Amino acid sequence: MAIKKLATLSFAVAVLACAKEQTSSQPASTVDTSPPQVGVVVDTSAPEAGVVNSLAGTKPSVQLVDAETHGIETEPVEKIEVKLGSTFDTIPKLLTSLMPVVTNDGILHGIAMTDGGEASDGFDYDPRTKELTRFPLPADLNGSFHEIEINADARFVAYIAHTAVGGTWAVIRSWPSLKEVMRSSTSEGYPSDVSYDQVKWLDPNRFQIAYRIRSGAIVSIEGDVATKAMKVDTAAASASQQMPPR
Repeated sequence: MAIKKLATLSFAVAVLACAKEQTSSQPASTVDTSPPQVGVVVDTSAPEAGVVNSLAGTKPSVQLVDAETHGIETEPVEKIEVKLGSTFDTIPKLLTSLMPVVTNDGILHGIAMTDGGEASDGFDYDPRTKELTRFPLPADLNGSFHEIEINADARFVAYIAHTAVGGTWAVIRSWPSLKEVMRSSTSEGYPSDVSYDQVKWLDPNRFQIAYRIRSGAIVSIEGDVATKAMKVDTAAASASQQMPPR
């Protein structure tokens, strides 16, 4: 009887061992106990040519449109139309008479004006995100005179300062921080409602500026923001002398 029980027990142990071996030999991946993902869609299709990131390297084109004069003795101002790819966009609530600079990253940098044509703010605009950033121009800038030039890579802005007490000088500021980088000495400005200012960037670093002072003389400046060098010449001007062409 004891021998029979022992044989029965040995058979049961063998059966359990065999079942355990079969279970452990199954791949673990056959049973997925993780919770199902909700709202996740994986697109395995190949990207369509010319659609994905099609505007990443595109530089927008810009023009001024819809010129209007908003009062007596005011300068006409226009809206800025931006073309990016096949899309046209007009920057909302922004007027100017000066063409903005478009840098290689596709950002616009320019001077915003009141509806009366007075320069009031600087701005940066990203036509891809429609993000518009405006910031006030320095207090020494006379908004009625529009000789304000941003350089080609939008790192600097040049203009002639005019103060209420009659002081005038050439100034270069960084963009968009508007921190002063270079300036000429202060002179007494020419008493006139007509601007004799001339501002021109020759390349991203070199500039030419000319303006008239109270004596009637013309101050001509050539400078380089990379070297911080500035050459200033003052020449007497007759009443009939014309400023160099813009």
